[in-house]
Amino acid sequence: MGGSRYSDADLVEIVTWQIGRRPTISFSVARECTFGWPAVIISSPFNANGDPNPNLYYLSCPYLRIALARLEDAGSIADLQQEIMHNPDLMQNLSDAQAEHDLEWRRAAGELAGSFRDDRVNIAGSGKSSHLKCLHAHYAYFLVHPDYEVGMRISGMFGNNWCDDEACGKWDK
Repeated sequence: MGGSRYSDADLVEIVTWQIGRRPTISFSVARECTFGWPAVIISSPFNANGDPNPNLYYLSCPYLRIALARLEDAGSIADLQQEIMHNPDLMQNLSDAQAEHDLEWRRAAGELAGSFRDDRVNIAGSGKSSHLKCLHAHYAYFLVHPDYEVGMRISGMFGNNWCDDEACGKWDK
């Protein structure tokens, strides 16, 4: 894991607390929140069994996970998908992000990338590069790639990007 101000053991415990289950794949912190807690983790492209993990970026921040779940429950994926389908610039932005995600995944996978059968590894493992599958994954990608317009649109749907009470500070080992 590494690459964090936390020990590997503490990082696993913090992320376990954040997502409500123990991670089953190795990861590192890709983005921290304003309080310095993990917000986005970058996961290994393959799990310990050698199975592919197409979800390279994973949102761990509980505040954002709840906010995005509410948006998904309210039908925001379909609404944003319609906007993308009718806006060529937004469609191009999504396509560019999907291509960049694929390159990042393949770089991280190294020589194992050749064993993966899919032509492209899209954000959230979406089967089509023109379709949204999960706001959480697209938002996690945005927090690492702030020029991602689709992510900016998602951000605009709920306003405050970070909690105001350092909720993750309640984690106690």
